[in-house]
Amino acid sequence: MVVENLQEQGVNVIYGKEVESVQLDGEKKKVSFVSYPEMQKDSSSGIYDTIVWAMGRDPQHGNLNLTAAGVKIDEPTGRIIVSQDDRSSTENIYAIGDVALGRPELTPTAIRAGQLLARRIFGGTNQTVNYDNVPTTVFTPLELGTVGYSEERAVKEFGSESIEIFHSHFTPFDYVVPQDPNSAHCYAKVVCLRNSPRKILGMHIVGPNAAEIIQGYAVALNVGITFEQLIDTIAIHPCTSEEFIKMHITKRSGLSPKTLSLMAEEAISTHFESDDEEGRCTPSPEPETKKRKLSPAKLLPADVMKGNEADYGDFVLDRTESISLDDEDMATLENSSGDSSVWKEKILASLLTGTEDESADQSGKKNTQKKVL
Repeated sequence: MVVENLQEQGVNVIYGKEVESVQLDGEKKKVSFVSYPEMQKDSSSGIYDTIVWAMGRDPQHGNLNLTAAGVKIDEPTGRIIVSQDDRSSTENIYAIGDVALGRPELTPTAIRAGQLLARRIFGGTNQTVNYDNVPTTVFTPLELGTVGYSEERAVKEFGSESIEIFHSHFTPFDYVVPQDPNSAHCYAKVVCLRNSPRKILGMHIVGPNAAEIIQGYAVALNVGITFEQLIDTIAIHPCTSEEFIKMHITKRSGLSPKTLSLMAEEAISTHFESDDEEGRCTPSPEPETKKRKLSPAKLLPADVMKGNEADYGDFVLDRTESISLDDEDMATLENSSGDSSVWKEKILASLLTGTEDESADQSGKKNTQKKVL
C-alpha cells in the first residue's frame, strides 16, 4: 500500500538492483544499475530529478580481527552471532546494535540494548530487550507504523487456526473534507490469538501520523493487552487512532474491511451579493443545493459500523454521517441477505433532500423518509 501510494505520486520504485554510479546529466541525475544479488552488469539506467537510495548498513569490524578471539561471524551478512543477552560466542565479548545478527537496525533499539547490558554487567539485573515488540515507522508520505508480530510470522509460529486477524480500510477524518485520494491506501490490522482472551501479538497501520499512533499502542503490547481490552476502551472521536478500537471485521469472516463511505460531492456554499450601503454582505436568494453521493460499495450490514441502535437507532457510516433508522428498518436491513438496492435508493434520496417527506401509500400507512442527522 505504501509503495502503491508512492507510485501514484510519480515515484519510480526499483527493486532487486544496486546502484553502480550516479552522474549529473544537466540538472538531472543519470543512474546506472547492477543486478542484485548476482551483482552482474545490468545495462539499464535512468534519468531522475531526485534519488532516494535505500542502501542499508554494513557492519564495520574488519580491523578488529574478531575471529582470532573466537567470535563467530555470520558470513553472508558479516554480522556477529549473539544470544538473547547480546553475548557472542566468546563469553566476555558482547555485541549490540546493527553489528549484531538479527537485531533491528534502529538507533533507539541499540541505545536500549546498551543500557540493559550495562545494568546486567554492573547492576546485577537480568533484563534483556524484548525484540518482539519493537515499534517502528516507515516515514513515507503515507506512513507505515508497526509493532509486534506480522501476520505471516504469527501464522508460522502459532498456526493459522490459532490466529485471528482483524482489519479495516478507513478514511482518516482529515481526509474527508478535501476527499484526499491517499485514503484509498489507509489500512489497519490487529494480529491476535484466536482463543479468549485473544492476546494481541501485533498492530499495524498505514495512514497519516502512524508513528504517533503506534508509539502508544506499543506500550499496550508490552503489558500484554488483549483484543477484549482494546475494544472495551472508549474511542476518541474524531481521530485516526480510533480505527483500532472500532475494529470488528476479521479476515476469517470473508467480509470486506471497507466500510460504507458517504462523501460530499459538493460542499454547501452560499454566494454573496455585493455589499449593501452599510458595508454588509447579504446572501444571494438561491444558494447551491447540498448534494451527496453514495460510494460504489454495497450497503451491507457487515459493512456498517453500528452505533447504539438499541437506544438510538443510529447507523454510523464511515464515521462522518449518521442516518436514523427505526426498529422496522433495522430488522429489514439485518435480514436483507445482501440485497441492498432498495436501501441504496432510500438513503440516497434522504441524503439528497435532507428532509422528512411523509406520504400515505395504498394501505394508508405513512412512509417516512429518514432525515440525515
